[in-house]
Amino acid sequence: AAATGGPFVYTGEPFYPQIEVSDGLVAVTPADWVDSYGVNISAGAGTITLTGERNYTGVKVVTFTIEPRPLDGGEVTLDGSVFTETGSPITPGVVRVVADGITVPVDQYDVSYSDNVTPGEAKVTVTAKPGVNFTGSVSGVFTIEALPGPVTHQVVEPFGSWSGQGEATAVVEGSPTDLIGLVLDGVLVDPSVYTVTAGPAGSVSITLTNGYLASLPVGVYQFIAEFTDGVSGPISLSIQQSPGPGPSPSPSPSPAPSPKPSVGPGSDTDLPFSGTGGAGPLLWLAVTLLAAGLILARRARLARRTR
Repeated sequence: AAATGGPFVYTGEPFYPQIEVSDGLVAVTPADWVDSYGVNISAGAGTITLTGERNYTGVKVVTFTIEPRPLDGGEVTLDGSVFTETGSPITPGVVRVVADGITVPVDQYDVSYSDNVTPGEAKVTVTAKPGVNFTGSVSGVFTIEALPGPVTHQVVEPFGSWSGQGEATAVVEGSPTDLIGLVLDGVLVDPSVYTVTAGPAGSVSITLTNGYLASLPVGVYQFIAEFTDGVSGPISLSIQQSPGPGPSPSPSPSPAPSPKPSVGPGSDTDLPFSGTGGAGPLLWLAVTLLAAGLILARRARLARRTR
């Protein structure tokens, strides 16, 4: 017996291969067995258990191989694409890895970096761990830009992390009057999206507005404060999440429908009239007797006229 239809490469879904069974030169029909499939999702050995019926008895386990899916040709998404040199290795976070449309779980790969200190194109490599549902590696690139000038102003406090609420403030050595502007990816940031005030001990406080922060996608950003006599080191900002729309108001609950009375033989609901307590049946009886009396009286009058 053998499974057919391969090769089987990990998809995240179970496999249900067709089976060919023979008894020497005699083909065994599906009516001669009952099959039971294993989980058959993860890379490794899949199983199908055959139990004989009709002309056959016993149990046979058929195995087939589920191959790990190659990462080659996949896609790596980072939390940023352009960074400013810091003098230290730059290691952007890996947000997502996809192979043939299948998202690779973070616990199934390792991440390494190369050429990630000096300005130029840096590389990130994602390599599948041994014994998981994927195999091989896939690479991505990001850009490291040079500082626009000599670093003459140290960063006292970066913007830090922002997760959807409030503003973000950084503190840099220098005077507000010497600040030319804030630079991101080599472009001056619109001055209307931040405010500048004098900070403590000869420093400058730069505050990004909530609206500007909310416009930035999730990721890591490196700003530079440009002064008349030089620039600051990179001022890091990490956008953790953007605020989504507020919750929709809950609809007012509809009033519960009044329970319908049960209908059954002998109940008040068998009658066309209803009343309070037990008055329903009595009222119906009175109406019935009155109608019967009127009919009998009419027949009596007609009988007298025909005599």
